[in-house]
Amino acid sequence: GSLSWQFSPIGNNDKKYFLGVFDGQGHAIRNLAIDSSHQFTGLFGYSRGTTIQNVVLDETCSVVNRLTSDKYLSFEGGIIGYCDTDDGPCIIESCVNMAGVTFAGNTAKASYTGGIAGLLVLTVNNAVIRNCANYGSVSSTGTSTGDAYIGGIAGSPQRSSSSSSTSYVSVHNCANYGTV
Repeated sequence: GSLSWQFSPIGNNDKKYFLGVFDGQGHAIRNLAIDSSHQFTGLFGYSRGTTIQNVVLDETCSVVNRLTSDKYLSFEGGIIGYCDTDDGPCIIESCVNMAGVTFAGNTAKASYTGGIAGLLVLTVNNAVIRNCANYGSVSSTGTSTGDAYIGGIAGSPQRSSSSSSTSYVSVHNCANYGTV
């Protein structure tokens, strides 16, 4: 219809993050347009020690990050923009993204753009992506003076500079069908 409102990602910064389990029970989210200038963008923006499973973003959805900043990094993903493993493992399981995911901002730092996840940060625990598929296009039309990390499943995994653990990222039985 004509209803219009701005969706704010679930957990949109390091003080208001998602922690816990979200089970979409295989339901599809339709007609969700995320057009944000937040640092953390996706259905879930920022999470710590979380399990996200059985959720579908269908082709009527879109994720666009328009962050403009000289001091912040950009993180955007269809399911999750940024997942930190400080408070437990980050598990993304049986999720499907059909939405286009785009970084369209301007940052003097790096951008991390992925169909399922933008960035997985390894500290103490592991990160696991399994049985997921991306069908949406993943792109960067913006300007990133730093590096731009773009991937069909994940933009990048990254070990925290303060971490001395042997934590790891594993990706099992996932597929990208979208244009990157």
